[in-house]
Amino acid sequence: MNKKGAVFHWILFGVIASIGLYFLLVVNLDLGTETKGVWQLSFVRATLDAEKDLLFIDQNARSAVGLAVQGLSKEELANDFGCGIYKKNYPFWNKENGFCELQADESIKNKINDYVISETGITYDQVFFSEGYLIGKSSKKKVITSSWDAIPLELKNTGLFSSYESYVLKPFYLNYFYNPNFKVKVGSFFGQGYIKVRNQAEVLVNTCMNSKDLKSCLDKNKMGSWGYEFCGADNYEEQDRKVPFCVQVNENNKFQLALDFSPALPFSPEDLIVTFDSVTNVTAIEFIPVSGIESYNFYYTDWLAVKSSNSFPNTASEVFTAKPNFNYQKIFSFKTNGNCPEVKELNKAYLCSDKVVYQFKDEEISETVFTVTSVQDGKESLVEGFVGLS
Repeated sequence: MNKKGAVFHWILFGVIASIGLYFLLVVNLDLGTETKGVWQLSFVRATLDAEKDLLFIDQNARSAVGLAVQGLSKEELANDFGCGIYKKNYPFWNKENGFCELQADESIKNKINDYVISETGITYDQVFFSEGYLIGKSSKKKVITSSWDAIPLELKNTGLFSSYESYVLKPFYLNYFYNPNFKVKVGSFFGQGYIKVRNQAEVLVNTCMNSKDLKSCLDKNKMGSWGYEFCGADNYEEQDRKVPFCVQVNENNKFQLALDFSPALPFSPEDLIVTFDSVTNVTAIEFIPVSGIESYNFYYTDWLAVKSSNSFPNTASEVFTAKPNFNYQKIFSFKTNGNCPEVKELNKAYLCSDKVVYQFKDEEISETVFTVTSVQDGKESLVEGFVGLS
């Protein structure tokens, strides 16, 4: 080897030795257990803190609901159930298709947003109610992050450090993003007092809606804390089966409300009497009408066994389902007329005093049974039973 080759050889050896010495002095090649799981633990800690923050947001959202409702005026509460108002001060809590819920969305949303923002500093794009939940949605995400300035320049032993910076080894950097949306079950806006009164109201409506003597049913079934129109009063008032109430929940809390006791089906007419004049061959029917109803269906059949069956009350279609094919069944409909002339035309219904009177001819009538139902808004009352000729 000449001198030039030797110099090149020793220079190359020196470079390799220098690089090796640098790694030995600078880079920690210890693969022991103390460095394992640093980033995994950092992620877990970030997730845990994010969950704590979301729990804090949920708690503030629940509190905001109560504060928002307390801030609503009586006028807002009185007008926003969505079922209408009785006598200006009595919101209907129900209507034909069920009970109503508070509809003061805008008033409550604005107040809730104010309360949540003041506590969390987050502005929510949407705050709304859905199926008993209060839901808040924000397009802006929150982040848990380490500071560039705090990133350590030197290696640190692993352990339960108090800050994320302690887990971050240069040149790495922690950014954990999460959405601060919330969804909390809020139940009733009015708390347990409202829930209790609401349950009592539902029981009262279901119990008395099909009772013809509404007041007697209410007197028998309403709770002692329920007063007619005014708390502690017996000022019964009814209009089209709609009744105002005042319910005293406690010394400082009461509810004014109105309930609609309209029956699911029209009531059936009462005291049907059918007579037949063999000289004129005219059949006459009379019965006590149902208040507020003008349309009726009249059925008659030679299927005599139906009179003693146990299928009442029931719909007309169900009653006649078992009728033998060889028996006939006839029906005609009519509306009542307000006048009551001395000479009455056939096939016309008249309201005479407190009874509906109707006359018709049918030569087949002999051994026959009869019934009548009322019809309102496309709904027919139940068949209560059949009568024969008087």
